[in-house]
Amino acid sequence: MILVRLLGCAALVVASVSTASAETLRWGGFVDPPQVDSGFVVFTIDTDTNTASIAALPWNLPWTTLTRSGEVWTGSIGGQNITLVGDGVAGGPFALKELQLGPVGPANGTLAWMPALKGQDDLRAFAGALQLPGVELDITIRLATVNDAMQAEIDIPLQSLEALPLRVTASNGSTYTLVLDAPAPATLTVTETPNGLKGEFAQSTVTLDVDLKPISA
Repeated sequence: MILVRLLGCAALVVASVSTASAETLRWGGFVDPPQVDSGFVVFTIDTDTNTASIAALPWNLPWTTLTRSGEVWTGSIGGQNITLVGDGVAGGPFALKELQLGPVGPANGTLAWMPALKGQDDLRAFAGALQLPGVELDITIRLATVNDAMQAEIDIPLQSLEALPLRVTASNGSTYTLVLDAPAPATLTVTETPNGLKGEFAQSTVTLDVDLKPISA
């Protein structure tokens, strides 16, 4: 089953970003610290409210809201610190010069531009439930083409996850392979039709049917 363990940590982010106007900026990519396996990190900045968020589900870091003081973003979730130093531009990559998550790190890398999909011209949204033992897990998946490439994101209300990017690891016509980078990675292999998204969900030893219906984006 989809299981995202939410372990506490505090957050401190140092970053500079060039923007042309108030908007939500988002980047994502793999970071490979020496102490643990590589993990997919998502970093967002809301230039209108002057807040930011960071998440790294493979390392059990949920969305953590950050506030800004000068060039320093700070937040708190339980007593450990994150330090992130880097710079990026809207529409381009974010150069991650240093990332420290409590005792994990330092690490560096490049986060790719992954804009929020709401508002994209060809946005499509699909909703339904995964039939897990003893519970229905409601999910919403959004798809859109950004810079000639398919991008996807997911909402899982039960786990307080909203607009979390999915990695599109394969795209063949209307069939996509979407990966949710959680502590146990989950893969959705789905085909888009006028009636919705149909396919298969797989995580660890669990395999489930996926049947999501179109909804207003």
